[in-house]
Amino acid sequence: MPAYVTVLDSDQVRQPLRDALGPVPYRFYRPLVHVTHHARLVWHAITAPGAVVVHEPATRKSTRMWIAVLRILTRRPGTFVWLDVSAVEALAGQHSRGRVLPAESFAKHVRRASGIRRRLRAGHTFPGWRKVCVLRRHDIGERVRVEFRLPATLRPD
Repeated sequence: MPAYVTVLDSDQVRQPLRDALGPVPYRFYRPLVHVTHHARLVWHAITAPGAVVVHEPATRKSTRMWIAVLRILTRRPGTFVWLDVSAVEALAGQHSRGRVLPAESFAKHVRRASGIRRRLRAGHTFPGWRKVCVLRRHDIGERVRVEFRLPATLRPD
């Protein structure tokens, strides 16, 4: 029996819309991207046969909470993975992916991320998450490998 992993990223919605809409500035269709991304998250949390991995900045408490509530309602195990990077590293990553936030939005994320970083380094967790894993860029290099281990009862012979 194969292990299934669904990876959800708002870019999976943004890119096709950008291609379809052409020169329309992102700020005009950003709400549609977010609503669609969140609807996809709900759909896959309910229907996906295996793990669901969500790429989110999660710097807003409300985002972390609603994903945690969804996780609980759909009876999925939950690990909150925080990629702890500096603002310089985050901006470099945005440029490398071609997904650069406006300066004001980026500054808000940086401010909120600083508080999250302090809490996680102090050993705090977030409500609704079973585990918290903090990764640093220099620890993982260029790629992150996520491994899901099936319980013995679900492993193929």
